[in-house]
Amino acid sequence: MRKIGVGIALLLVMVLSAAPAMAKGPYFGGQAGVVFLSDADISDPTGATATAEFDTGWGLGLVGGYAYDMFRLEGELFYKTNGFDKITDVGSVSADGDATALGLMLNAYYDIKTSTPFTPFIGAGLGVAKVSVKDLKVGGITVADDDDVVFAYQLIAGVGYSVSNAVTVDLAYKYFATADPSFEDVTGSAFDAEYHSHNIMVGLRYNF
Repeated sequence: MRKIGVGIALLLVMVLSAAPAMAKGPYFGGQAGVVFLSDADISDPTGATATAEFDTGWGLGLVGGYAYDMFRLEGELFYKTNGFDKITDVGSVSADGDATALGLMLNAYYDIKTSTPFTPFIGAGLGVAKVSVKDLKVGGITVADDDDVVFAYQLIAGVGYSVSNAVTVDLAYKYFATADPSFEDVTGSAFDAEYHSHNIMVGLRYNF
């Protein structure tokens, strides 16, 4: 994950150094979509392990940035939530509760200009996320309700459609992941988990 973070940081530096000569103006917008949270390995200091599975969830985001001729630099505030489905170790036990992520990202995009209203794009982002396990119940018994703030990154690909000179609608895929968050259960015992998700987002941008 460290190598991925370094690569994304280099991309952000390249955008920052290349963009000033091509300024086109600020924009803001919103996003909403579906979040597919991948199965998460859970481990504690004793070496015990389990796997958590999740229901399909949803996500929302607010973005604001600056558009350049071929580049965009953007801040993103996001929230993602998924319900727990089951926990598996020796056997599978039903689980209730939510896994959520609330955070801020700095994203850099490269827009691939075409002669049509469609503009494909790729991007990457770095940031922080507050990952929470909310009211986790396993077999009907509450076992954890805690959160951790961790490093986050994402890789992005999609396409925008220019409705007008000011309005763009886009469809994007985002692979979002964090450093492994650490939590405490209701007894005070620590455990580590994973957080990485596949996100399909629909967005609307207004360009000034």
